[in-house]
Amino acid sequence: MTLGAAGGPARSGSQGQAQLLGPVAPSFQDMNEAFVYPNPLHDDFVTVRFFSNLAGQARFELYTLEGQEVASENFDVQGSVVHEHRFDCSMARSGIYLCRLVHPGPSGSVIRTMTLAVER
Repeated sequence: MTLGAAGGPARSGSQGQAQLLGPVAPSFQDMNEAFVYPNPLHDDFVTVRFFSNLAGQARFELYTLEGQEVASENFDVQGSVVHEHRFDCSMARSGIYLCRLVHPGPSGSVIRTMTLAVER
């Protein structure tokens, strides 16, 4: 997102060089939720979106409804930002899966569980 000096002509301000405002602050909703998309998944890759207020190691796991692990991946996260991590689900057949995300939190690990529908 960029704005010109003093907000530009739409705000009756002076015009000038546009400047990058930096990363957009996460909304309260982003800070308290994690989700996967697209859902249902028709392709090979799903994206998990979540907020981590601490840097460290995160883990994303994909399970069948019977509890059998299909795939997992560790990745690094930065603190105080909304993360979007692409995860390869090409090995998943059509069906419903449980996704488990573990990432650093202020009181230890934060564990979030989501569902994912795969349609092939």
